[in-house]
Amino acid sequence: NPFAPLCPPLALTAQQFSVVPAMAGTRWWRAATAGMITTVMVAPTVPSLCCRRPIALLCWLLCSGQALRSAAGAAVAADDRSHGGTGGGEATPLAPARERKAMPRYLEVSYSAAMQPLVNVSVGGQWLWLVFDASSGNTIVFVKEDKACMPVDLEPCYSYKEAEARKTLRVCEENNNPSIAHDARAGPQYNCSTYLKSLSDAKPHTDALIIDGLEYDQKAVEAKDEMVLSMGSGQIYKRSGMPVRLLVEAMTIPMASWISLHLFEGVSGILGASGPTLSCRNETLWSSFLREEKVDMFALDFDPPPNATNGALGYSRVVLSDIDPKYGKDIVWSQPKQTGDLINDGMHEFLMYHVEVCGIDLLYNTSSNWLVVIDTSGPCLTLPPFLFDRLVTRIPVDCPFSDGEKSFGQLCSPRRPSGAKLPSLFFRLEDAREPEPPRLHLPLERLVFRNG
Repeated sequence: NPFAPLCPPLALTAQQFSVVPAMAGTRWWRAATAGMITTVMVAPTVPSLCCRRPIALLCWLLCSGQALRSAAGAAVAADDRSHGGTGGGEATPLAPARERKAMPRYLEVSYSAAMQPLVNVSVGGQWLWLVFDASSGNTIVFVKEDKACMPVDLEPCYSYKEAEARKTLRVCEENNNPSIAHDARAGPQYNCSTYLKSLSDAKPHTDALIIDGLEYDQKAVEAKDEMVLSMGSGQIYKRSGMPVRLLVEAMTIPMASWISLHLFEGVSGILGASGPTLSCRNETLWSSFLREEKVDMFALDFDPPPNATNGALGYSRVVLSDIDPKYGKDIVWSQPKQTGDLINDGMHEFLMYHVEVCGIDLLYNTSSNWLVVIDTSGPCLTLPPFLFDRLVTRIPVDCPFSDGEKSFGQLCSPRRPSGAKLPSLFFRLEDAREPEPPRLHLPLERLVFRNG
C-alpha cells in the first residue's frame, strides 16, 4: 500500500448502495459517512453506460443516498477517534453530530442537461448556475462579453462590464507577471493586492481541468469579486473580494471529435469545492464559507436526475453540519487518506480494496487496492485503462472504440439479451482480515441513463 495512513478516513455505509442516476444520465450512490448524510455519485445511461477509460485514478461522482462527510480543509470525513470510529472497514453506530429541531442548513442542487449538479451563486451581483465540483479548487465564471458561455447567448452568463460598473470586480495585477504561476504552486506569491484598470488590460493564462478522462482547456484571468451563497434555510453568506477565475474563451477539448456528453453547456461556471490547496491563492469561496460558518462536515444528498432509468426525480441538496439519524448506524470507515502535498490535501479520496465483478477480482495480480477520487464535475465512473478493459470484458456492453483505445469522451451502451441487467461491482474499504470487513456493492445497472 503506497498510501500512508496519515489522515482521517472516509466512512461509507455497509448496506447496499442506493445508486440512482443524476440528471441527464448520471447515477449516484449514497453512503453514510460518520456524522453526515453521505451521497456518492456515479453515472447512468440508457443506451449509454457512463463508464470511461482514460485516467490515472478511479473517479466517482458523488451520488444519491447516504452521506459524504468532509472536513473544511482537505480530508473527506471526520476523525474517527472523535466519533467512536474504529478504523477502516468497521460498521459502527454513529449518533448525529447534533440534535436539531430546526431545518438544517443546506444548498439546493439542480442538474444540467449533462447531469452536472448545480448550485445558485451570485458573483458580481449576478445570480449564476455553477457546477458544484468537489475535485477542483477555483470559483470559475464564463465571461459573456468573450462568448465563454455555451451557448454564447446563454442567460445567465457573467458580465464583467456589469461587475465593473458595480465596482465589485478587481483584476489581479499578477496576471501580467510571467514569473508568477497561476495554479496551486503559486501559494503566498499570489497576493492580488494591486489591480489592473480593467479585465481588458489583463493577459490571460492557460490551464486545464481533467473530467471523466477528458482535458478541458481554459484561457483565464485571475480576479476578485463579491459573492453570495444562498442557503435553502433562508440564510445567505456574502463576502467581497473573493478569488474568482474569469474564463475569457469557451473551454475546448483537444483530441476529441465526438463526445457523448457535452459538459458545461447551459451553465455559468464552476464552484470549486475541494480543499483550498488546489486553488492558486489557497483561498476559495467554499473554503471560506466552511471555515467562517463553522461547517465541520457536509453531505451530498443527491436524488436522480430526470433521465435516470431507475428512480423518480426527488430533492437534491448539499447539507451542512448535519446527518440524518437513519444513516448513523450504518457507517463503514475507509482507510486513512494520504496528506502532505497539494493534491492529496485538496482531493476527497479513499482506497477501494478487492474490486470484483461476477466473482472476478479486477485488481488480481496488480494490487489489493486502488485510489478513488470523489469528483462531482462529471457524471461518469472513470477507470484507468487496464481496469476498464478488465471490466468491459465481463459485462454485456458495446463500446464505440476498440480494446486498448482511449474513449475520448465516448460512452458504452448496455446490451439487453433477454432483458438482462448489468451485474454489481463489489469492493471493500480495507484489506482482508478476520473477521472479514463489510463487502459493499454498486449495481452497475444504476450507471445507465436515457440519452435519446
